[in-house]
Amino acid sequence: TTATMHPADVVELALKTTQNDVLPVLLPPLLKEETIVLILQNGLGNEETVQRIAPHATIISGLASQGVHIDAPGSFTLHYDGRTHIAHFHPRRVLTPIAHLVADDLERAGIPTVRVEDYLLARWQKLAWNIPFNGLSTIYGLTSDLVLSQHRSLVMQILEEVDAVARAYNCIVSPDFFDDLLEQ
Repeated sequence: TTATMHPADVVELALKTTQNDVLPVLLPPLLKEETIVLILQNGLGNEETVQRIAPHATIISGLASQGVHIDAPGSFTLHYDGRTHIAHFHPRRVLTPIAHLVADDLERAGIPTVRVEDYLLARWQKLAWNIPFNGLSTIYGLTSDLVLSQHRSLVMQILEEVDAVARAYNCIVSPDFFDDLLEQ
């Protein structure tokens, strides 16, 4: 429980998004006027959810990029130890000094970090990976390379849908990004 904890300068939110319904109880005891909430969650709408609960908090989007394969319950193999992308949830989609401070803190802790100006673009780029590959890897029990080699047309179809929805959110993901994603 967070009820017995003191308000914090920085709160790192790393719950699975399926647990966000408990945020109205968990988050408020940790907040003070100038708290920074670093959101490390996949999905869409996380920043807006936290903003409704903590309207005075500074919200930083964190997008972790690691590649793992779940071998068995409780066991995984790390294939790609990537970087954490940091962006400020800001109406102008700019990288603010506070976002730089959070990125600096992560780097001092040994976490490779990339600073990103447009949180929404970064979020959709992450979704471009997560939506086709996490789902299809789970359904077929395959690693992402095998999903791509055995189900490429389905991956392409899903990526086209991701692109269409991103555009509906007024976010344009470069076609080169999708090509690079598949190449990686």
